[in-house]
Amino acid sequence: MKKLILTGIAILCMVLCSSCTKALDIQDYFEIEVTGFDGHATAKVTTDATEFIADVFEKDSDLTWSAEIEALALFGDMRVELDKTEGISNGDEITATIKGYKEDKFKDKLNIKFSSSSFKIKVSGLEQATEIDPFEGLVVTYSNISPNARAVFDNSGCDEAVRDNVSFSYDNNNCANGDTIKVTANFNERTMLSKGIVFTSTEKEYVVAGAAYYVSTLDDIDSASAEGFEAEYLDQVVSKLAGMGIIVNKEVSGSKLSEVYVIDQWLVTDIVYVPKKVVILSAKESNAYTHNQYTVLWEVSITAEKTKAEYYKDDTGYNVGDVKTVVSCIETSTTNIYVNAEGNIDMPAANTIKTTVHGLNIDAAGRADEMTAKNRAEYTVTVSDYK
Repeated sequence: MKKLILTGIAILCMVLCSSCTKALDIQDYFEIEVTGFDGHATAKVTTDATEFIADVFEKDSDLTWSAEIEALALFGDMRVELDKTEGISNGDEITATIKGYKEDKFKDKLNIKFSSSSFKIKVSGLEQATEIDPFEGLVVTYSNISPNARAVFDNSGCDEAVRDNVSFSYDNNNCANGDTIKVTANFNERTMLSKGIVFTSTEKEYVVAGAAYYVSTLDDIDSASAEGFEAEYLDQVVSKLAGMGIIVNKEVSGSKLSEVYVIDQWLVTDIVYVPKKVVILSAKESNAYTHNQYTVLWEVSITAEKTKAEYYKDDTGYNVGDVKTVVSCIETSTTNIYVNAEGNIDMPAANTIKTTVHGLNIDAAGRADEMTAKNRAEYTVTVSDYK
């Protein structure tokens, strides 16, 4: 009977002790803090250990200094996990769950417990961010020459926030007209959100157009440019022949007008320059050093009158006073000509016109065939009658 009474007393004490355990509200010490703008806000948890210690000692004034240290340790073991921390909007609910909460130790050491191990809040009051398309007003042009063109970005027509905070890059340093490039807007998203600005996109595709390009066919050359080339090339042909001494109303050695060496004299009476063929070489590889070559093949008719016989014998078949006409094929060419962004034919400043005299044994058509056979492995060869 005595044992039963003692057991009953012990149970009663346990019940009474349990009823003395104080319950604390977890939200008094852990707070969900939401900052930023609607749709783009972030959440984090702040803690208040000082308030916790104050409440613990208020609940039990008999706690010792060592008990306070124990309380801080137990409180520090707890952490809070949020079910959402980014991209938060007005109306969202965020739940905080306490991890590391050791209820038995809180009861045994501090005679307290938390009324729950989780809580939630409903978000409201977030301001609206300003949305800006970073590509609106951006002008993309191209430097260099297709297929090695490079994009150039002009943001002067963009919003001030774009001009001050965004740089642009793209995924293909060497591009050709018709290619698609992906342009990226680069910025610090966190910085922009702190200013209440949201850029609505980070990438946009552009089709390369309007870049200068190398001439590949005769159709790329307008008539005005063709006439300009003809005038320049003709000057070179005239200059080349003059360098050889072949000038109207000037005597020239017969060796200049024959495939065999002769030293009789002829007076040049007329020279007729006729552009016969246009040959365009267009490189098959985009990284070729010579992207193209524009060539005009001339047939130059030289008419002369014999004025003096050979010094030792005259077996040329011509007598003094005879007139003959010889035809020479002369080649004039320029490399890497291109159509610039304004649509005009242009060429690198360092380019020069190369002039070659092929003599009397080949005509323009024959020279065009030679050029085709020699270059067709590396170049697309287009041969046209000069118009």
